[in-house]
Amino acid sequence: MSQVLAKTEYTQRHNKAAVYPHWKICKEYKSKTANKWYEHQPDTVTEKKRDITILWEMHIQNDREIKANRPDIVIKNKTTKECILTDMVIPSERNTSVKVTENCRNTKTWR
Repeated sequence: MSQVLAKTEYTQRHNKAAVYPHWKICKEYKSKTANKWYEHQPDTVTEKKRDITILWEMHIQNDREIKANRPDIVIKNKTTKECILTDMVIPSERNTSVKVTENCRNTKTWR
């Protein structure tokens, strides 16, 4: 029971923290947002005109097996044909060094 509770608490804490960068990105691209970041409710898909799409917690389809294929935020620029993937980790203090090492090992540049 405690493991299930810990997992849901982690997810809630993670999502609350990830809302702020999503809100800032939406403001940068002049998408409709709440006035205060803590009132922001991210939509799964936010489109700004026809060239920018901001995705929240969306599964990314790819041709290679990647464990973490659901980044927190994806910004798709259809004009430049580029994507920016943003993924956050909110570990407990004792797991910080483990998560940093894990993320560095799993991070690759895709072109």
